[in-house]
Amino acid sequence: HEAVRRWYKRHHPGKKEPAIMPVVVYNGKGQWTQLFALSRPADIARLVDSLLRGDAPLFGYVLLDLVRGRRDWDALVASPAARARLAALAWQRTDGEEAAREVVRMVVRATPGEQGLRGLRRQLFRYFLEGMRMDTGFMERTWYHVIPELKEDPEMTAMVEEWEARGLQEVLQEQLESLGPLTTEARKRIGEASLQQLKAWALAVPAAVRDGKGADDVLNGA
Repeated sequence: HEAVRRWYKRHHPGKKEPAIMPVVVYNGKGQWTQLFALSRPADIARLVDSLLRGDAPLFGYVLLDLVRGRRDWDALVASPAARARLAALAWQRTDGEEAAREVVRMVVRATPGEQGLRGLRRQLFRYFLEGMRMDTGFMERTWYHVIPELKEDPEMTAMVEEWEARGLQEVLQEQLESLGPLTTEARKRIGEASLQQLKAWALAVPAAVRDGKGADDVLNGA
């Protein structure tokens, strides 16, 4: 797995590496008795959840026994939640917004009720937002389009604002550095600022550039 990751990063710099699901094809005479085969929906959930979180993937594989007709994959994808996880993991930017909306519909079908909303939906929402680095406009046209009530969920809203703030912090620091070196105190203020404050500072940068002011002038509202 590590060798494949290195190869992908070398040939596709800057792109998110795809998930790898090992499959063992077996046609031996004896019964397959090795450990770590993924044969239950809970197994696939643990594996995919680790990938969604960005953790080191759990070791495991899907067994396809050609002689005895054992097809663990069929059992795994029989679970709506497992299918939703796999679809989210397989989706890439190039698949387009309609494909992303279909992933969200699968998540909805797999997570009925309030408990589902607080579990898998939130996890996959965060994966799209942070793991795939989707902007808020994309989330509006996909997740909110399919599940409008997410806009009223305070935890989802906080998640989006946190993500927006992190991105704006990076942009603002670059803009302010163009006005002069940033002090440690200035960086701390940017890191601790609310989303509304960050937006206000960002709006003040063009005028500061025009008037020849420095980064401290922007942060102090001068």
